[in-house]
Amino acid sequence: MVSAKPVTQKLFPAVPFVLTNTITFIPYLVFLTMHTGTDMESVLPFVLFYTVRMTGIFLLKSFRLGLATLHVLILSLISGGIGSFFGILGEWWSPCYLLSAVLLGLSAAWLPPANTTVKYQRKELEVKKETNGFFGFAFLVVLLGLFLGALVLDFPGKRLVIFGEYLLLYVAAFRGIKNYPIPDRKVDKMDQKTFYMKEFLLFLVYFILLIIIRLARAMFDSEYLTIAIIGFSAFLIIAAWYINASHRKWKLPVWLNLLSFINGMCMNYVLLFGTFYTAFYFGNQKIALYLYVPYVLGIVASKLLIRYIYQVFTAFDRELIHIIGMIGSLLLMLLPMIFPFAVFSLSFFISGASTYLNQLYAENEELPQNQRIIIKYATQSKGSITHQFLLMTGLWFLAKEFGLSLNTVLQITAHRSSSPHIMRVIETIHYLSIGLLLYLLFFVLYDRIFKNKKITFEE
Repeated sequence: MVSAKPVTQKLFPAVPFVLTNTITFIPYLVFLTMHTGTDMESVLPFVLFYTVRMTGIFLLKSFRLGLATLHVLILSLISGGIGSFFGILGEWWSPCYLLSAVLLGLSAAWLPPANTTVKYQRKELEVKKETNGFFGFAFLVVLLGLFLGALVLDFPGKRLVIFGEYLLLYVAAFRGIKNYPIPDRKVDKMDQKTFYMKEFLLFLVYFILLIIIRLARAMFDSEYLTIAIIGFSAFLIIAAWYINASHRKWKLPVWLNLLSFINGMCMNYVLLFGTFYTAFYFGNQKIALYLYVPYVLGIVASKLLIRYIYQVFTAFDRELIHIIGMIGSLLLMLLPMIFPFAVFSLSFFISGASTYLNQLYAENEELPQNQRIIIKYATQSKGSITHQFLLMTGLWFLAKEFGLSLNTVLQITAHRSSSPHIMRVIETIHYLSIGLLLYLLFFVLYDRIFKNKKITFEE
C-alpha cells in the first residue's frame, strides 16, 4: 500500500501558488455576491475584506516587531485558515462573515509578500527547491478548475464550497512549512526600529478613504463619494509635494519604483474597471467568463511560459519585454471583440512583471533584507489604490461634464444602468485610463533606456 505522505509532499508545491494567486480576488468576488442590498449586514463583509486587503501591507510595514518573515507567513496562514472557518460558519450565522472578511483580508495582504520573501531566503540558504512534477501540475489544474467552476456556475452552497476549499488549502500550507528554515542573520540596522509613524499614517489615510469610497459604492450614497474624492485630492497634493522633495533620496531607480506602481495600477484597471466594462458591453452574467477566467488563465500561463518568452527575445532586457508586452496588451483592450484575449494578455505580462520585480527587489542590498519584497508589494498597492481613486474621480468629473447626477457614477460601479449617456462615460473613461497607463509606461521606457542603467543580478 502506497503511503499518503509522499503523495501529499508531491502535491504541496501547488498549494502556495494557488493561495497566493487567488486569495486576493476570489474572496473579493465571494463577498461581492453577498452585497445584495444597501443594508450594513450585506455591505460590510465586502467593504472590510477589500479595505483590509488593500491596506494591510502598510500595517505590516508600520509594526515590524522583530519578526522573521517566516513568522509573518505563519501568521498569514493562521489568519486565513481561521477566516475560512468563520466563512463556513457564516452560512448559518451571518455575523461570522465580518470576522472572516477581516482575517482573510489580512491573509491576502500578508501572504504573497511573506511567501515570496521566504522563497528567496530558502534560495539563499540553498534549500532544495520543491517542484510540482506531474502530480503537482495535475493537482494545480484541478484546484484552479474548482475555483473557476465555482466562480462561473451558480449553485446552492457556493460560498460554503469555496471557503471549505480555502480551509483545506490553508491547513495543507501550514503543515507544509513546519520544516522551513529561518535564516540565521544579524538584525539589519534599518530593521531595528519597530514602529514607523509615516507608514502607519499611510495605513490610516488609505483605510479611511477606502472605507468611505466603498461605503459610497455599496450604499449608493453620493455624499460619501464626494467626501472620498475631496479627501483623496488633498492627499494626492501632499503626496506629490512629498515625492518631489524626497525622490532624490530613493534607494532604487525611478523606473523600478514606477514600474511597480504601474503594475498595481494595471491590476486595478483589469479587476475594477474591467467589471464595469464587461457588465455594460457583455452583461453581468458574462463577468466571470469574460474577465476573471482569462485573468486567472493569464497568471497560470505566465508562470509556465514566461521563461520561453525570455528565450525568444534574448536581445531585450526582461523589464523591456514586460513594458512592451503591457503596452501591446493595453492597445488590444481598445478592441471590444477580443476583450477576453486582451485581459489574458495583460494578466500574462502583469504577472510576469510582478515575478521579475520580486527578483529585482529581493536582490537589492540597499533595502532591509526582511522588507525588500514587502516594499515592492506596498508600492504596487499604492498604484492600485491610486488608480481606483483616479478612476472614481474621473467618473465623478465626467458625470458633471455630461450633465448627469452623481448617482450616475454609483450606477456605473453597481452595473445598474445601460443608458446611452452612461455608455459615453464608460467609453471616455476607458480611453482616458488606457491613455494614462500608456503615458506612464512610455515614461518608464524612456527613463529605463536613456537615464538609468540596468540593475544586474545573478540568476
